[in-house]
Amino acid sequence: MTTVLLTGGGFIGSQVVRALVERGDKVVVYDVAPDMRRFAGLKEDSLKIVRGDLLDLAYIISTLRENKVEKIVHTAAIGWRAGTHLQPMRTINVNVIGSANIFEAARLTGIKRVVNFSSYWVYGKTQYEPVDEDHPCNPLEGVYNVTKYLAERWGALYYALYGLDVISIRPSAVYGPGQPPGEEPLSILVNAIHGIPTKLPRGRDLRFDPVCVFDVVQGVLKALDVEPDKLEHRVFNIALGKPHTVGEVAEIIKKLIPDAVIEIGPGLVPEWDCATGHISIERARRELGYEPKYQPTEGFKLCIEYEKKGKP
Repeated sequence: MTTVLLTGGGFIGSQVVRALVERGDKVVVYDVAPDMRRFAGLKEDSLKIVRGDLLDLAYIISTLRENKVEKIVHTAAIGWRAGTHLQPMRTINVNVIGSANIFEAARLTGIKRVVNFSSYWVYGKTQYEPVDEDHPCNPLEGVYNVTKYLAERWGALYYALYGLDVISIRPSAVYGPGQPPGEEPLSILVNAIHGIPTKLPRGRDLRFDPVCVFDVVQGVLKALDVEPDKLEHRVFNIALGKPHTVGEVAEIIKKLIPDAVIEIGPGLVPEWDCATGHISIERARRELGYEPKYQPTEGFKLCIEYEKKGKP
């Protein structure tokens, strides 16, 4: 049994927590405002919730020491949908300084492994496909994008200078049960489930890589467990590895929910047109043993079942 500290217990983080607990690990969730509903049904002796701020380095260190934490999964951040462009300094503090605090606390307490959540948004406008991890990163489309890249590079620096074993993963467009509303373009699925029409003037031709949250969880566990001597790299794309257009996704949803009202015009949407298309997962396959299991049809069915049960 390994004791793992996970920062952030939101949509993706809570699924990682469940997977860790189910396989027998002990998990300490470190979150400034945890949503306890996301951990319903988990064994209390395998899960501890700590209300803490990423900017409180001393408290992070004491939490690691008190709970004898061995590994960290760092998911906590201010996401792009939270209006990061309207609060750039708060986003920098949480996403960059907060991440630096996690790495420093890990260094000072002898943590064996940190899995850091980056994002495929770090690539910016893509220059070639498939987009592999060697693709240039120029994330100038938003504050969130830049902070994710800075945090990722800070982790790489800690690995280079101090030997802290930081692995950064770059998930693509994540969907799944418990997905927050408004996550375009996959919000059309949540809309359809709840009978809300989706009518967009354009965007049908946008290509993106939809990855099920359970495949992301698989990638996290692989990164958490892999032996250091088996790795040549410390950055990995975690995606489906197969691009879909918004129009194709809409057709899949229509087959699953025939009465869904989805009207999307042709063309692209500038604000979505970033790090889109074909994301390569060959490095993750080769070094982590990662292999996605959920095609959109199967993943969307899980979302439909979940939402119809009225889960939070």
